[in-house]
Amino acid sequence: MKKLLHFAFFIGLIIATGCSLQDENPQIIDSANNFKFQAKADMVVLGKKLNNPFAVENMRTAYQNLKASGTKTLDVDIKTNFLYVKFLPKNINEYDLLTLDSTLELFDYPLDYELKEGGTYYHDPQINAKDITWQYCAVPVDYKFPNIYHETIAELFIPSNEVNERPNEKTSFNNNLFNTYENPTEGNLNELFSNWN
Repeated sequence: MKKLLHFAFFIGLIIATGCSLQDENPQIIDSANNFKFQAKADMVVLGKKLNNPFAVENMRTAYQNLKASGTKTLDVDIKTNFLYVKFLPKNINEYDLLTLDSTLELFDYPLDYELKEGGTYYHDPQINAKDITWQYCAVPVDYKFPNIYHETIAELFIPSNEVNERPNEKTSFNNNLFNTYENPTEGNLNELFSNWN
């Protein structure tokens, strides 16, 4: 029960942090439709790349470990049901197209990295400062992508959707699965989970 409370608290904290980062996004559009940014001192500083617990191969390992431990669990076929992707809009029209899609929860920073220092925005240093930076999110595997450049970062399994018809077993299954995986709440990766939970 204690682990469950810690897990719930952490997800709430991550959601609040993510919302405040997005609400204070300093990307301002001038009259010439160019993006402008605040001083670099306000930029999020990333740390090390994290191992994504939602990656299909990691979920399969956690599930096998759970079953091997003798814990009573649901029979679930762990296969890709979401994709962790990043979009690179080339102009304000493409950016608007993404932000108007109510099925997307976009982040301007990668969720599979440690946040060393908080800030009000992130801009990939390999992207020209005058251009829009990568936009990160998780989408269902059957998502119809708009004609905007994107890359798939990882294939994911987000378990809540697979057991949503059995709500009494769902919470127990998810908690057991996450407790089995080492450091399931590390970094910002729960942003992917919380959006589809």
